Amino acid sequence: MVVLKALFVGGPGGETYHTLYNRLPEFEGRTGVKVNIVDKMFYPDIYARLAKELDTGSLDYDVLSAHTSFVGSHSQFYMPLDEHFTEGELQDFTPMLIKASRFRGKLTQIPRHVDVRIMYYRSDLFNDLREMDAFKAQFGYDLKLPEDWDQLGEVAQFFTRPPNLYGFAFVGLRHPLAGTFMEMLASCGGSLIDETGKPAFNNESGKQALQFMVDLHRKWKVTPPNLPDFIYEDVSAAFREGRVAMVFDWPGEYGQLKDAKKSKVVGKVGFAPYPIGPAGLRRVYGGAHSFAVAQVSQNVEAAVGLVKFLTSPESQYFQFVKEGFLPTRSSVWQRVQQEAEKSPDPLDPIRLKIFRQTIEEAYLPVKVTRWVDFYEAVWPELNAALKGVKTVEEALESAYGKALRVT
Repeated sequence: MVVLKALFVGGPGGETYHTLYNRLPEFEGRTGVKVNIVDKMFYPDIYARLAKELDTGSLDYDVLSAHTSFVGSHSQFYMPLDEHFTEGELQDFTPMLIKASRFRGKLTQIPRHVDVRIMYYRSDLFNDLREMDAFKAQFGYDLKLPEDWDQLGEVAQFFTRPPNLYGFAFVGLRHPLAGTFMEMLASCGGSLIDETGKPAFNNESGKQALQFMVDLHRKWKVTPPNLPDFIYEDVSAAFREGRVAMVFDWPGEYGQLKDAKKSKVVGKVGFAPYPIGPAGLRRVYGGAHSFAVAQVSQNVEAAVGLVKFLTSPESQYFQFVKEGFLPTRSSVWQRVQQEAEKSPDPLDPIRLKIFRQTIEEAYLPVKVTRWVDFYEAVWPELNAALKGVKTVEEALESAYGKALRVT
């Protein structure tokens, strides 16, 4: 019997990713191939493990979880898949995500689900007449979803009532912090790198973006006090627990928000696009979770079969129904949109419409080739600014110097 060794995204705090793996017995029954999930981890840990095992010569996997953001940083782990997928098989996938899955022309991974954020907000707070009256008395205009950064800051300040409620939250650590800075930088008209691939964020756009993030946390204090220690799950959990009025979050959080066992805000949630930035731009950092065949696999045919199974229309629809993950296949998008229009939950079509708009109009792919090295150089400096250890100018100068050395 062929046994495939897999290293997948997941682990504590990433249980929503595990739902898809419940389909593996079906694959095993169809093919007679056994799938052994060696471990479930988040991407920084996955890549650290792969790099260590590559150095020691102990690298031994067949199928890997991957992400388009890291396509340049980790292509050495992935087997090119062009000869294993026909043009017809790829046509159903969103073209920009297939493009993002290529490195130097080679197809390195197959998209599993779309990975971009939109705003999640407490609809019960925004629709409360007492809140509306109080907001207008304080700011002189009607309470509404923030359309730009200034409004985001004011609405977040209004809803901040520590220690039980804060107006906003974002991730304060690792690559999500660098990604959030990239979003805000781009909405200020800036970019992490220039056309030559060198860092380009130590300028007025960079200062404006980081200053806004610092002001949210330190000046206006609209975020939880421990925000510099927040990872993705902390942001999601704070919103589910009713402790934050607004967050930017991912598609897969939807299933938990509708589960009364996991969420205190069931029926109190709304969705909206990101606010527009100072340059009149809306930009959202993202890409796609995906699966790849390990370069060292000794069971290529079976491994490719597993990747095809896990990214099939059936698997993508399964993920969508169970957890709310957005499909990367056009055929599945069409199906879920049609079903959403008939859903008894009016939020279902609204959510899909906003995500689709975000993907088509605001999607901001990572263009840094060595993204892991880049964000590892940059995020500690951004974090230091959030903590007040460094000024915005000091943090950007230090981050810029470190980024120069890895690009």
